[in-house]
Amino acid sequence: MEISLKDKVNGFKIFTGFSSSQIDKILSLGHLVEFDRGDVIVEADTKLVDTYIILEGKLEASMGTTSSEMLLGKLIHIETRKAGDIFGATTFEQERRTLLRLTAVDKMLVIRIDRKELYQLLNSDNNLGYLLMQNIALILDQRLIDYCFRIREI
Repeated sequence: MEISLKDKVNGFKIFTGFSSSQIDKILSLGHLVEFDRGDVIVEADTKLVDTYIILEGKLEASMGTTSSEMLLGKLIHIETRKAGDIFGATTFEQERRTLLRLTAVDKMLVIRIDRKELYQLLNSDNNLGYLLMQNIALILDQRLIDYCFRIREI
């Protein structure tokens, strides 16, 4: 039996507090994209234009301490993200560059959502916008805490 996309995202932190119709609105903007192991999904120092939600697989976030290290492939592992995690554009008013290289650890299936389309939806549905931004803030807050604990251990 095939699991629906909505069932796959059920329980993802990004959708905490959402109604069924709010989840449908977000999913209607998305496009399923597959990546193979080793695919660089986002290169460091590029502009983030889409928001992604991982459905299957894992993603490695890494960075070089200098641009020459990035070119030579000398990267520091920052974190691994898995099903349910988000990445990409999480600020919707402007494009910004990323410090991280995001690479598929294994075969991945993600939902790709155009940042501008999502921004339009958030402007037209204030409650949805509030819930999404609250959930993104909580997710990013937890990542920052995790980073701080890892740095402290170095």
